[in-house]
Amino acid sequence: MAVRGVPAESEAVAAQVANLLVIQISHNIAVLLNDKDLVSFRAACKAAQDAVEGDAGALWRRRFFAWFETPQFQLTGQRKVDLANFKVKYQQRKAVLHVIKQIFQIRGNAKPTLSFDTGRRRKEQAALRVLRDLINGVQLPISNHFLEDTANIKTEAFSDKQAGDIQYNSKNLKRVAEFIQKTNILKILGKDGRDYFALKPSELPHHHTSLLYTIQCVLAPLLFCFDDWHMKDQSGFHEAQKMVYLDNITAPILTGLNGQSVNMTWLLKNIQFWRYHFLTVGEPLCPHFEGLEDNQRPDFWASQLRQGTRRLGFHWKGSYAFVDRAEIQIIRKGESGQGHNPQIQDKLNGEEDPDSPFQSVDLALCSTDDSSTWNRDFERHLNSLKTPKTKDARTRAQKSATGGPSNGEVDFATSSYRFDGDGNDYEEEFHMQGWLNPLPPQNGIPGWQRVTMMKYFVDKYDSIDMEALWAYEGIMFPGGMIMMGRWWCPTDGVGEEMYSGPFVLWNVPCDNECVCADHNEFGDGMGV
Repeated sequence: MAVRGVPAESEAVAAQVANLLVIQISHNIAVLLNDKDLVSFRAACKAAQDAVEGDAGALWRRRFFAWFETPQFQLTGQRKVDLANFKVKYQQRKAVLHVIKQIFQIRGNAKPTLSFDTGRRRKEQAALRVLRDLINGVQLPISNHFLEDTANIKTEAFSDKQAGDIQYNSKNLKRVAEFIQKTNILKILGKDGRDYFALKPSELPHHHTSLLYTIQCVLAPLLFCFDDWHMKDQSGFHEAQKMVYLDNITAPILTGLNGQSVNMTWLLKNIQFWRYHFLTVGEPLCPHFEGLEDNQRPDFWASQLRQGTRRLGFHWKGSYAFVDRAEIQIIRKGESGQGHNPQIQDKLNGEEDPDSPFQSVDLALCSTDDSSTWNRDFERHLNSLKTPKTKDARTRAQKSATGGPSNGEVDFATSSYRFDGDGNDYEEEFHMQGWLNPLPPQNGIPGWQRVTMMKYFVDKYDSIDMEALWAYEGIMFPGGMIMMGRWWCPTDGVGEEMYSGPFVLWNVPCDNECVCADHNEFGDGMGV
């Protein structure tokens, strides 16, 4: 209806302004709503729908950045398409993160709607993919030239961190921690319902629970804290003890078609083993571990994860466990603590020394990585410089794991780094020499590395005592903050007769330094 004295054009402009004002007000309201109320608001009227979906969906981008860090997925440059990607990613993530807040009553007990079991169910797989997405932001390819394919890919967590910002807290890791507190994902370590010892080594990294195990290993720092919500149940130690003392034939650290897949089952049992000794009241190391400052315990990475060998911390704290030679076979047979057999007690480095309950090791990159100066006897035991080969995948599972067939055998593009170390063991000074070798992404998460090192002692003439060598092989977790693995005596049995046990080391700051800055950085020209 026209208004007397007002031109029709002005009336149309006024109506347009009023409509835009309604949309703007609706948009301002939408920004303040939580997800549940936003759904109801969007359905209220056309103006509300336009406020939510208008401007090509810019509201979803704004909500994404309020919860998460800058994504690393490929932008097309087409605004409408890219904003639609933000909407899809936001809704996928919040659908998983929100479902755990929906509580229902079962016989008077409140339980979350999402409960992890073996990682095989559809809901579990969806949640695990979101957790991986929060860490990565991209799905990393697995191929024969994994370093060439992924060397420049960085993960989403810490993507907004500025250089030198030591106070930065990752939004994505905060979302992960909130999720963990409300689920049982860290309370079911290694409970996939399958007998590990009945599996072939090649089967270990490819079964349905491998992503669950990988996520649990990546979240290891949360398993070494004394917060009220962390897992108090220490059951499963008997199986963990058996696993960590197994020889490298029965339980290899690296498995799979190309020997480049981390044995997550074995690694998870190591975490269980050390949790028992560090967190169980009555264990010798428990009061010492509890007395550590927060920055002296295992911690998360503090920068974007990247593929390949990137850095090595200077200062490390940790321990190793051992039993008498005659007791190892009892443990390996699973007879410790069973029937009339008493539980064999692990002996731990430093447990009887209140002044130095944990082993301290300083590691530093060598000024040169010339392999010609690498001790041949060390290499014979450690195989640090062995170049992994990729073989043709012949089965469907192998093709899925390796990224498809290759043309015969192709060398992986590798960049390995050599380091030296020093420490004290029962007041006796020792030395170490070793190598870091990059591993391909494990279930889509980059940053894993193989660690090999030889611990040795020197006599008064500075000659290496070749009768007192201790070999180490382990896995450096993504971010370079934790390593776990196996030690063994090269001169005391091989294969099933080898004398071996577990070790753990974690990177710590020294003299109030920031641990994220306390690293040797690798240069482009230092690899071999």
